[in-house]
Amino acid sequence: MTHVDFYILQSSEPQARLQFVTRLAEKIFHARHQLVIATEDEQDAKSLSEQLWTDKPESFLAHALGETNPPPSEPIIVTHLEPHPHCHDVLINLTSGVLENHFSRFQRLVEVVCQDETVLQNTRKSFAFYRERGYPIKSHKINA
Repeated sequence: MTHVDFYILQSSEPQARLQFVTRLAEKIFHARHQLVIATEDEQDAKSLSEQLWTDKPESFLAHALGETNPPPSEPIIVTHLEPHPHCHDVLINLTSGVLENHFSRFQRLVEVVCQDETVLQNTRKSFAFYRERGYPIKSHKINA
């Protein structure tokens, strides 16, 4: 069964959300898990891709961007398209809703919440969706 983690940021800034996702992606990458990051649209995917390339001047997180059929060995996939069926490890959902047709095939689902009112409203709906269906949920308050 998919385990759902909500990371709750104190900031309302969209950039804080991208920065946190970048740090989390790096941890997931170093733990040798495959990661899919689902974005709302192509522009969001490109913004996150840029963040992954430039977050640290001394390193970058290699990833596939927006491909419908990335190589199975690609450690990180950033997409606004349907996540490829060979990926089953970790999904970070940055869309405005539940990825109903896809999330349950992943071992872990991550929702990153900032204090933007629209994000909060969407997150409440997603939380209720997962809870009503019995998925194990953990919330993590991030203070930095």
